[in-house]
Amino acid sequence: MIFATPANWEAGGRVVVAPGMASDVAREKYSNFEVTALPSGKDYLRFVDCPDLSKFSAPDGVEAPGPVDSGALDFRAQLGTSFPDFACNSTHGSFTFHEFLDREPRWTMLFSHPKDFTPVCTTELGTCQTLNAEFMRRGVKLIGLSCD
Repeated sequence: MIFATPANWEAGGRVVVAPGMASDVAREKYSNFEVTALPSGKDYLRFVDCPDLSKFSAPDGVEAPGPVDSGALDFRAQLGTSFPDFACNSTHGSFTFHEFLDREPRWTMLFSHPKDFTPVCTTELGTCQTLNAEFMRRGVKLIGLSCD
């Protein structure tokens, strides 16, 4: 199972097929497979309906998740939300997240992406880099977070 959820995902909604599953495999496995292509014709975003997760089993030694608390799905980070401090190792050195927040400019945009060097994430990161000067002009610094 290789899926990701869009930022505006709601329980039961369509999910993104992650890069780890080839399009031809997903097309065979899911009858509702849909692709949005780049102008070059290369697959860009690939969606399927959310599969019935009860059909999947957890790997040996991993506890399967229990029922989802629908209240947990209502969390949205908003202006003023407190985030925990964590260590950051970046192309601009090592620091903590809260140290970064204390730097100028005052406002920070935290964005995340699921995997480095994938078509969608690379495009999004490149766009943020392109717009960085405009964000700085408006008093906003950027920081990206990835699981890898």
